[in-house]
Amino acid sequence: MNQSQISAGIRRKAALARAPLSAALELTPMCNFSCKMCYVRRSPAEVREAGGLRDAGWWLDVARQARDCGLLFPLITGGEPMTYPELPRLLSGLRELGLLPSMNTNASLIGPAELKWLSRCPPVRFNITLYGAGDSGYGALCGDPGGFTKVDRAIRALRDAGYTLHLSASITPEDQDQLQGIIAYGRKLGIPVQVATYMFPPVRRREDCFGQNQRLSPEEAGRLQAMADFWQYPPQTFLRTARHYAAFVPLAQIDFDSLQPGPGEEMACTAGRCSCWVDWQGGLMPCGMNGEPRWSLDEMPFARAWDLARTHTEGVRACGVCQRCPNRDICHVCATMVYNETGTYQDRPLYFCRMTEAAAEQYRALAADMDGTALTEDGESGPLERECDF
Repeated sequence: MNQSQISAGIRRKAALARAPLSAALELTPMCNFSCKMCYVRRSPAEVREAGGLRDAGWWLDVARQARDCGLLFPLITGGEPMTYPELPRLLSGLRELGLLPSMNTNASLIGPAELKWLSRCPPVRFNITLYGAGDSGYGALCGDPGGFTKVDRAIRALRDAGYTLHLSASITPEDQDQLQGIIAYGRKLGIPVQVATYMFPPVRRREDCFGQNQRLSPEEAGRLQAMADFWQYPPQTFLRTARHYAAFVPLAQIDFDSLQPGPGEEMACTAGRCSCWVDWQGGLMPCGMNGEPRWSLDEMPFARAWDLARTHTEGVRACGVCQRCPNRDICHVCATMVYNETGTYQDRPLYFCRMTEAAAEQYRALAADMDGTALTEDGESGPLERECDF
């Protein structure tokens, strides 16, 4: 049994026990980068207007309550957590509670001083998102023309210190030309890069942006999804994925009007089943990508808010047309994607339909053209984990 199977088994048992095995703790919406597609970023002035940040004592009390409900794997996130002034105290306190925190970070603020205090209370894993393969990419997307140099220095220092690193990449119009370089960078470090070409509409930041974001067209997103797999996976792994997508039925051949709408499938991910999200203003949500519904932890204990989140999630049914679509086993759409794209759980998310169709076409073309000279010879990079990690 591999690590992925063990993790999946633990999540299934936690869901059956109605336990919040993992929870994202969104310490701050502030960030030293200004990425155009970000779903949460706020300026310091906006944060002050909204009442400011919660202190470490508040977060540790929430973590203690959550632990008593079953929490084991808190995820420290933001914004950029390294901007949170009490991060050392919080990480130390989480460890004292017996928890195993991981941390999302852009890594650009991790220098020698930060490495020193991190060594006393390190996260079990650093999840680092890449926004380019050089300083020009970071300048275009993040507004920091020296960003990559700082991030590269931090990644190498963390790796050399023996910390567990997970690399991901968010691909947008500003950094799409950097994708192959990002994958090459991960290969050079010996760390596969989990590539995301789909960007959620940032409905938490703007309530009027359902189906909108600073992102690739669905055709570009699908094509680059397939290209990322082609550049990163060993040949046999890529061909397995391509064979899976080969069953895709072109959208023009599907009579969607004949797919009777009705209650769709239940939430298939961990959100609201064995994981949740606590935002920087103290609200608990099943999923941090859409922000609704939300229960204030200032008004009720964690256990009550978690119970309400569980009950809400059990009643969510995503688009019935999606459930009955012949491509359902190929398409990776989730209930939150449906909601963020359409403003409801019941409409068909056309962006994702078109993205998946474009991906299927690109997988098919690449598989047809493959020959011995077009493939990666070393075969070092294995398949990327698709499940949400703790």
